[in-house]
Amino acid sequence: METRSSKTTQKGTILQHFAPNNTTNTGNTCTIDSNGTAQGVMAGNMNNEQAAVSNSELKDIMLRMESNLTKRMDDLQKEMSDMNKKVEENKSDITDLKTSVENNADEVHDIVNNVIPQLKKTHEEFVAKLDKENKLKELHDRKMNLLFYGVPQNPGETVEELGDKMRDIFRTDFGVSEEQIDYIYFVAVHRIPRKHGEGEDNRSHQPDPVIIRFGSMFDRDGILLQQRIRPFFKDRKPVMAYTDLPRSMKQDRGKLVQHGKTLRREGNLTRIRTIGLDVILEFKDKGNRRGDWKRFNLNN
Repeated sequence: METRSSKTTQKGTILQHFAPNNTTNTGNTCTIDSNGTAQGVMAGNMNNEQAAVSNSELKDIMLRMESNLTKRMDDLQKEMSDMNKKVEENKSDITDLKTSVENNADEVHDIVNNVIPQLKKTHEEFVAKLDKENKLKELHDRKMNLLFYGVPQNPGETVEELGDKMRDIFRTDFGVSEEQIDYIYFVAVHRIPRKHGEGEDNRSHQPDPVIIRFGSMFDRDGILLQQRIRPFFKDRKPVMAYTDLPRSMKQDRGKLVQHGKTLRREGNLTRIRTIGLDVILEFKDKGNRRGDWKRFNLNN
């Protein structure tokens, strides 16, 4: 018995010798059971395998993370590259827009400084041309008319009475013979209501002017001729005859009539003529009837 115990003790001593400090080694312990078997060796082997498996998984995880990071970096680089391309495209678009704006600014400048003034000038020329054409047409439509100023006016005057009165005036104020008067045909005869301040002499207290549309230019021109050659009336102011003109020309003539009165008081002969669309006043010294007519400048 003592001999067996001694052997057992020796065997345990030998195992302890191969396990330094009789404690853990890399985290593994070694114990002896009643049969003297080393249980710690098996446990240590199992822990080593688990450590090896953990390291392998960690390595795989690291590799996957590296792969994911690499892919993500590639994606970011591609995104950055695309973004840079878009930035460059935007820069190009901005440059094109700036060029377009500059071109538009030049076009606007040209429109404001060249096109619009030219259009305005063209418009003004067109309006002036149209106004001239309308005045010429109106002047043509009025050429058969004569205006008479200073014809006495009675309340309730009829057209027939006015016509007879004008024939009497042709006889007394214009020196037209009875035979000629019988052949003068009136297409129309009536008075023109005059507003305050209107008229050839610009006096509203005068009778309303009379307008007559003659049937022939011969009769119309005959009245004007008789007015030029009729004698001077000392006792009264005779009825005056004027050609019918468009409104603007009639206003110009009204101004010239007043200037003509001033010139006659200064010892001049005067006459008013219509040349195209211009109404002119001419004068010369009464003592020099053979002298040339001078044109009066309305702007003086």
